[in-house]
Amino acid sequence: PTRRDRLAPSRAVDRATARRSRRRMKRVADALARRAARRTRDGVSTSLGESARARAASTMTKILDGSVWHLESRSGEKVGEDELGNAYYENKSYQQGRSRWVVPKNLDDYSAANIPREWHGWLHHINDEPGLPNATTPIYEDASPYFVAGKSNAGTYLPKGHFLRQRPSNAGVTRSWAKYQPWSPP
Repeated sequence: PTRRDRLAPSRAVDRATARRSRRRMKRVADALARRAARRTRDGVSTSLGESARARAASTMTKILDGSVWHLESRSGEKVGEDELGNAYYENKSYQQGRSRWVVPKNLDDYSAANIPREWHGWLHHINDEPGLPNATTPIYEDASPYFVAGKSNAGTYLPKGHFLRQRPSNAGVTRSWAKYQPWSPP
């Protein structure tokens, strides 16, 4: 061992662990590539024109990325689908609070803001049944266009001075936005 390893044994252990982890990941990726190649040979087609190695690397990335892996590893009953294409699942044998989940239509580009209010209530156990027929709408609520995050600014609050907020057109009225106006005696 070098002097550095003697001074900081935890670093040496961390490096060795990282090295083993990289080797293990390479073995798993190679095994996935061999399996994909075997499936292609046996007549089971892989994704459109992707090589087996690229498909295996993609699968490995999904496995290591917890945000997608937990969606693919779950099994449950499909409860429904919203107008954006998000699928909603439930498995009552799971722990309370983790028994309902959503699988977005586009796994690469999704936002939690794209979950409609009736499905949000169902996901968080506010409503037992999903859907608008079961949701009560307040009388005072104005009908506004449906908001999809990143798609439009309709229905969003824009504070005074915001770039996208249009200024009111008051005919002939000029405002002085100066902070200081000297007093002039009458």
